[in-house]
Amino acid sequence: ADKRSKPQAALEDTVDRVVADFVKDGTLRPDEIDDGVRKLLARRSGRVAQAALAEYCSLEGRHKFHNPAAYLTKIVTRIATDEDVANKSTILNKPTKKPDRGAARRSAKKPASSSKPAASTPTERDAPPPTPASGPHSHDLAAIFS
Repeated sequence: ADKRSKPQAALEDTVDRVVADFVKDGTLRPDEIDDGVRKLLARRSGRVAQAALAEYCSLEGRHKFHNPAAYLTKIVTRIATDEDVANKSTILNKPTKKPDRGAARRSAKKPASSSKPAASTPTERDAPPPTPASGPHSHDLAAIFS
């Protein structure tokens, strides 16, 4: 019995089709990809497989590689990592709640409050920077050395 889940089986079929297309059009030799690379691709997405194989096939002199599957594995890993980082940043930037569309209506029903400007109090930011002669660690050097 086939123990693969339906999504996993579909992904493996997609990867097999992508690899077959590259082999069929002559840009990839069958001996350049091994079972390890196929399994790695099958754990990712069709997009990763397409991008990794396209990048690998665009390399000049790849026919001279001693271990082409290792090089392809490196490309797949980098592209997959980049995609994971992009997905994570996209997820982190998504709002977690829907915007409160009733807030504008509720605030319009509130009675008008006095529109006095807030009292401005000086802060440390507003103070001028200390000069060498003033500040927490300044000393009257003339008094010390006299």
